[in-house]
Amino acid sequence: MTSVGIYRVRTVISGISGLPGLSTCYFAEPTSGNGTSALAVAARVRGSWDVFKTTMAVGTTAQVQAAVDFLDPLTGGLLSSFPVTAPAVVTSTGTGVGAPQVMGGLVLDTLAVINGRRLRGHLNLGPLSSASVSGATPPASLNTNLDAFGVALIGASPPLSNPLVVWHRPSSPGASDGSDHDCLATQHASKYFTLRSRLN
Repeated sequence: MTSVGIYRVRTVISGISGLPGLSTCYFAEPTSGNGTSALAVAARVRGSWDVFKTTMAVGTTAQVQAAVDFLDPLTGGLLSSFPVTAPAVVTSTGTGVGAPQVMGGLVLDTLAVINGRRLRGHLNLGPLSSASVSGATPPASLNTNLDAFGVALIGASPPLSNPLVVWHRPSSPGASDGSDHDCLATQHASKYFTLRSRLN
């Protein structure tokens, strides 16, 4: 189901070589956008990074941005932008630095089927601490924090008024066939993700 608009919350990841990076999450708005809801979804994103900080590389910070954009999900066009009080910086409490391109993977599940395929979103979360990349597969501690990140994004008692969504972007520039779909559950990936771009 396509919302009236979607909030775009961006987080800048900084602190070690190869950064900064950018992580983006989207949340639905059933009516018109407003600053109160914008601040609430920004706080949820900050809370997600906070539960993940023990598995992040030492010296890494996550700063949720103090502007939340409000987009038309059909076209991706900017409808408005809401200034919010910048959430407090999240600072890693992990130790060591793993391979900077290796990320924890979070899968965002929806019930939507588009072009014969189930719509899923993906988040690359990192950079990771040394302990989080010590083996061939993600350790239990990383998977626990990935799952906690997802719970914090969705909310403990969904549905919330501004649900986390997966945005299916328009098929081409100028098209108006974009749509957004509620994320009903998240799951940690069974393998590491590899980040090929600093945009997420």
